[in-house]
Amino acid sequence: MRREADRGIVRTVVTYRVERDGAVLCEASEGFDMWPADPALLLSELEEAGLQPVQAPRTDLIAAHRPGL
Repeated sequence: MRREADRGIVRTVVTYRVERDGAVLCEASEGFDMWPADPALLLSELEEAGLQPVQAPRTDLIAAHRPGL
């Protein structure tokens, strides 16, 4: 993951690898641009979309669900 300060985004690149006996059989990468946001803003947007915040498995995550499902 790297921050591109001039664009105000965080760029995350994920590389998927399939290995067997220490040899790489297949490899692919894809990148995602992410815009950092205040957790309170994210929670507000989730609630506006009809989702209800729930306890996340870790403190650095936000989790929500749709009531009734």
